[in-house]
Amino acid sequence: MSQTNNHKDNSSNHKPSPVKEDKDGQNTPEKKPQEHHHRSLTSPLKNIGRMVKKPLIKEAVKEVTSGGIVYRINKSGVIEVLLAQDSRDRWTIPKGHVEPGEVTSQTAEREVREETDLQEMKVHEHLGKSTFQYRRQNTLVLMTMHIFLIEAKGNTNSVRKVDPWMKSIGWFEFSTALDLIAYEAIETLMLVGLRKIRERSPGAKISA
Repeated sequence: MSQTNNHKDNSSNHKPSPVKEDKDGQNTPEKKPQEHHHRSLTSPLKNIGRMVKKPLIKEAVKEVTSGGIVYRINKSGVIEVLLAQDSRDRWTIPKGHVEPGEVTSQTAEREVREETDLQEMKVHEHLGKSTFQYRRQNTLVLMTMHIFLIEAKGNTNSVRKVDPWMKSIGWFEFSTALDLIAYEAIETLMLVGLRKIRERSPGAKISA
């Protein structure tokens, strides 16, 4: 997840016309106030079609998911994290909805097994939770996501993408995984998990 310094010419008292960047990334002179006023009156009319088509929210529902920051320590002593890439090319962690009768730690283990085919693991501490909301057609979804630290065991090289939503899956050095992860809340909890991992394995590194 360069900036250019603007050079100010002090050789002349002439003040250049203000410019702004248009949709195509080109610098164009800023419009006069009266022109801007005229545009502000007409632009809402252009967008009214999109406003009318958007369905009204009819209900709000609460949903709970759970997942894991799955890690291993390779032969070089580097911490690696298992990430999955979704259909929009965003890298995330294995996770899914909590089913009736499950506690969140059970869900995290089940989802990791179902989505990655990793069979042996140890679920450690609950790292935290994230709450957010999003719109699903005319429903407002209030989501709570629990995240656990999970240590991969056994044949960790046998992981594979199982669920259709995945485009790819793989192990990444911790420093790389931190850069790839698409969600700030998960990134924050990865750092909490790093502290826990180092408490168990003081010599573990985040990159080669």
